Amino acid sequence: MFSLFRNNLEKQIAQELKSGGKFTRIEFPIKRLNEYFTIQYSQKIIDGSEQFGLGSDKNEKLAYVKAYVEFLERKAFWEVGLSKGYKSTSGIAGHRFAFLAKQTALAELYERDAFLMHW
Repeated sequence: MFSLFRNNLEKQIAQELKSGGKFTRIEFPIKRLNEYFTIQYSQKIIDGSEQFGLGSDKNEKLAYVKAYVEFLERKAFWEVGLSKGYKSTSGIAGHRFAFLAKQTALAELYERDAFLMHW
């Protein structure tokens, strides 16, 4: 099952790259930050705006996947969320399993709330 997901995701990413998507590796001036691979994925969406996703991980391939999924979250917000009345991307999360996406979305919402309460 996981290899099927991986193969389908790789095909989807390849298709997106053919339609103008782009991965960029980010290098930081502080060497310690470069212990992690930091990848940005960008692509134009339906309204013509360019949206971005950023992923970071010690595993380079996982950093690419995180960047792409982060982009999909933003794309979902701009292409669907606004029409449903969402005001921000807070509480939007992607995952290969729906129950984990829901847990992650809720955790992100709590994280942002806690951060903003102390800002």
